[in-house]
Amino acid sequence: MSILVTGANGFLGSETVKAMLGQGQTGIRCLVREGSSTNGLESLDVEIMRGSLNDQGVVANALSGVDTVVHIAASKSGSPMGMFNETVVSTEILLDEMERLGTKRLVFISSFSLYGTSLCSKGSVVDENTPVEPHPEWRDPYSWVKYYQEMLCVERCNALGIELVIHRPGVIYSDEKDMFSPRVGFALPGMPFFLIVGGSAKVPFVHVKNCALAVALSVDNPDATGEVFNLVDETPKQTEAIKLYERHFPKIKNKIKIPLSLYLFGGRIAEWIHKKSGGNFPNIFSPYRAKTMYTPFEFSNEKIKNILGWKPVISLEQVLSSKD
Repeated sequence: MSILVTGANGFLGSETVKAMLGQGQTGIRCLVREGSSTNGLESLDVEIMRGSLNDQGVVANALSGVDTVVHIAASKSGSPMGMFNETVVSTEILLDEMERLGTKRLVFISSFSLYGTSLCSKGSVVDENTPVEPHPEWRDPYSWVKYYQEMLCVERCNALGIELVIHRPGVIYSDEKDMFSPRVGFALPGMPFFLIVGGSAKVPFVHVKNCALAVALSVDNPDATGEVFNLVDETPKQTEAIKLYERHFPKIKNKIKIPLSLYLFGGRIAEWIHKKSGGNFPNIFSPYRAKTMYTPFEFSNEKIKNILGWKPVISLEQVLSSKD
């Protein structure tokens, strides 16, 4: 088997390549942007190709002789249309060339943000049967482009008979990357406090090594074909995650916890001002996004454990205690 990994030098990509090698997979080709760091890939037994997924000629060369694609590349910042071009349009080019060359399998890395938790009641279990987000455009640009990227993969792979595996990771963190995402809490620019909305929502963490192992286990496993997998390993509440962090590091200063209902009320006012100002007042307090993130839910990873035998290899406690 020969395998193409897109976004291979990225945060998740480089760990996925290592995990694949650890599972005994060979013939790995890594597609890396021109001028970007290889992030240690040059020391591994892999082939490195440079170029952009938006270049059809580059994609055709990268797919030559390839049976399986592990598609991790996606844009996480920039203008919405720029992110769409770098994520959805590039995926369309990739799928066009997969069709032309007869590539058999696609392992696609999606996002937890696709789940339509706006439709779920408090305490609901978010698993692979949870409906997808009905209004990704109301959440944020990243959710919007990942939604259309996944829908494109599903539609094209079904039409072409390409084997498809979808992974939806939660909050990916590592030893080097801070565990604090906005799901835990956030500090507003220029404001000397750390805001916690609600405090009782569970955070769907997954360590990058655990996430990479899950992807590697699915690359050539026929049992994974046609499946969607949640990728979460631990789900502490917001306040529990902060307490765990503060056991190993200095306490976070100026923490302020506000009820979700109060934040939603303020968000609706901010949204009204945003519309009245013609967009001059930034809409950074989206009540829709807040409801999807800070309503308490349960998160399940039973499916990937049962089908692929996945077991996390590192815990949140191990990561934090290693930094003492």
